[in-house]
Amino acid sequence: MKKLSIVVLMLVALLRWAAPVMAQGHFRGHHMMGDGPGMMLPLVLKKLNLTDEQKTQVQGIMESYRETVQPLFQQLKTIHEGMADKFYASGDLTADDFTSQTQQTSLLQEQIKNAGLDVALKVRSVLTPDQLAQAAQIRSQMQAMWAQMHSSSQGQ
Repeated sequence: MKKLSIVVLMLVALLRWAAPVMAQGHFRGHHMMGDGPGMMLPLVLKKLNLTDEQKTQVQGIMESYRETVQPLFQQLKTIHEGMADKFYASGDLTADDFTSQTQQTSLLQEQIKNAGLDVALKVRSVLTPDQLAQAAQIRSQMQAMWAQMHSSSQGQ
């Protein structure tokens, strides 16, 4: 039980820190897009020499995305604050006491992931075939670089 309490305490502390940051919109670009196919999209777009028209389209898509996910992040923040309040209140707690909040959190995270996929597909539709090929090349280069960095950090 002590181990579970420590894990829950660490989770609540992390959520108390992360939720306000996300709700305030500090997680722009790939951080807000989650870990889906569009995760590296903002980095890749900077290297694709978009036309002014494409830039305008992408800005509109991203603004719509922000308007969609901002309230979702705010709801996450509210749920996380409620979990922290419950955790620090007196009385006994079990994981079951957080079931409703964890279910709500999962639903919101799913909505955020779906919105990230949707925005990635919309941005992708703006790109030319040549830009898509270049984006695939950039992605491969970035993955190779990250793999090298990971193996270096592992001391291999």
